[in-house]
Amino acid sequence: MIVFRSDNPDFFMAHWDLLSDKTRVANMAPGPTGLHPYLDNFVRLSRLPVATISVIRGRARGAGSEFVLATDMRFASEHAVLGHFEVGIGAVPGGGPMARLGHLIGRGRALEILLGADDINAADAAAYG
Repeated sequence: MIVFRSDNPDFFMAHWDLLSDKTRVANMAPGPTGLHPYLDNFVRLSRLPVATISVIRGRARGAGSEFVLATDMRFASEHAVLGHFEVGIGAVPGGGPMARLGHLIGRGRALEILLGADDINAADAAAYG
């Protein structure tokens, strides 16, 4: 079993540097799965032959949410905040959340989360499934 958690009470994992060189990121060589390294990491994480658990407190938005969605189990404290803001800034969520969220909570709720770009607290996330 592998447990992922953050020692920072305000953040599990936020996103990434939105000011990074987009050309460099886009031109990265594919990872072992043949996918872009960003998505490759999540695919390989989801295929590990051990149970993976995310213990979430603080923010897990964008890439952080995509990371926790790739683990087998997610446990969120009352201070957890999840979400996908990408559509709100004119970007596409690139770490596979539509497929993972759709599988976990259904297409309609997944679209609500992704297209709404709102923060989701732990209680609502649990209620959504």
